[in-house]
Amino acid sequence: MSVGHRSVSSGTADGTTTLTVSTPAGASVGDVLVAVVLIDHDGAAADITAPSGWSQVGGDGAVAGCGFGKVFIRAVSSGEPASHTFGVSASSSCVAHVECLTGADTSTPVDVVAWGGSSSASTSHVAPELSPARPETMMLCAWAGVAGGSTYTPPAAMTELADTNTLYLFAAIARQSLIASGATGTRTATASASTASLTVSLAVNPAGTSAGTESLVWIDPNGAMIPLDVEWAVSGRFAPPPVLVDEGVPEQPGARFREARHGVREFSLPLWITDSSPAALRARLRSMIAAMDPVRGQGTIRLTSPTGDQREIYCRVSAGLELDETLGRTSGPLVQRAVPMFRAVDPYWYDIADTTDPFESGDTATFFPFFPLRLSSSSVFAEATITNSGDVETWPVWTITGPGSAITLRNLTTGEYMTLTITLAAGESLTIDTRPGAKTVTKSDGTNQFPALSSASSLWALARGANALRVEMSGTTAASRVVLSRRHRYLTA
Repeated sequence: MSVGHRSVSSGTADGTTTLTVSTPAGASVGDVLVAVVLIDHDGAAADITAPSGWSQVGGDGAVAGCGFGKVFIRAVSSGEPASHTFGVSASSSCVAHVECLTGADTSTPVDVVAWGGSSSASTSHVAPELSPARPETMMLCAWAGVAGGSTYTPPAAMTELADTNTLYLFAAIARQSLIASGATGTRTATASASTASLTVSLAVNPAGTSAGTESLVWIDPNGAMIPLDVEWAVSGRFAPPPVLVDEGVPEQPGARFREARHGVREFSLPLWITDSSPAALRARLRSMIAAMDPVRGQGTIRLTSPTGDQREIYCRVSAGLELDETLGRTSGPLVQRAVPMFRAVDPYWYDIADTTDPFESGDTATFFPFFPLRLSSSSVFAEATITNSGDVETWPVWTITGPGSAITLRNLTTGEYMTLTITLAAGESLTIDTRPGAKTVTKSDGTNQFPALSSASSLWALARGANALRVEMSGTTAASRVVLSRRHRYLTA
């Protein structure tokens, strides 16, 4: 389950020792509250305190000439108060943003907190890069400056949640759903006034991604993610259905076996959709059904397994979003059960990212697994063993950068090859996409180079396990380059 935004509340204080913020609307048991409290440079970090039930995460933020900040967290309780009062500095202008998040890990909500900023005046205020350890996290960034009445324009990749100003301090907070773990890059907001800045970035962990559990998310054709609350009644996620083809023999018993392959996969995911009010539930149902509409295109189900790895399958909903609204059994004012059936014409689960192996002219290969590699200015000849760690064959995408000509790519394990009569100038590239449904050979100028393939060529796949490959190309220089990319495919989730 990925982390979602429910609502946000903000509060300000000027010249008082307390700052009261209303509990965000719709906050429910199981949600997590994240408070970012900021004060200007006339105060001190020690002045910022939280009420009972809140815990500070990360260290204190401090930038000379701007101010101080702290981040606090709390899990929403059954007796959640209507507001929360933080201690601040009586000599400072202060801003607090309290964000309510759904689907967060209530035991360890925040993965990492990083403070940043600059004492030099600027309109570009940079929130630090993060490297979340888990996928499907929520990135929150906040920016503050010292120019009363000013505002922020958030980074293009983020959604602004609040933008608040006081007599001397102005501050904004924004969010972004992250699909994968790893480095995020920085996030720069644009201030309407040039000032010193105090910034912070933090990553909120999703529930269900600790060891021994799993989570699923639906990614619609436009890339928007919806966490799926799946009950233990799933079928069809593991082995794809086999198709066995045989042929009867006249006047003989039994039949002759002809072929075995995997057929179209269909599987169901019983879901529970909940929200804090009937109106919010209706809005959530409308949004989910629109996101899963098969007419819009193919979507993706991404699974984070109990071992922590991720796989995805490409599919459409074929039935089940009509919904059974039987009160008490499958439906209520705040809950609705749905059992969508998904149809995957490609029955395999995929890695969520490419495995890429590059090699270049002029160097002995220092990367795995391309060795030995023998390259010169007039020829390229490389033999390597590439391992397909998936359960079935996988189809590579080749990117070849010139200069070079007379290109041959061989799979010595399967005996297949492709030869192209083509010349690439320096800086020109050729992309050979062997994937089913693609099968293209395209030059960097957009021209179709499929006719450059010899009649005996095949756009071959990497067989399961080890594949001995050979790359041949003439007329190369140190700038010549070949990159092999693929996604491994699996029988099971």
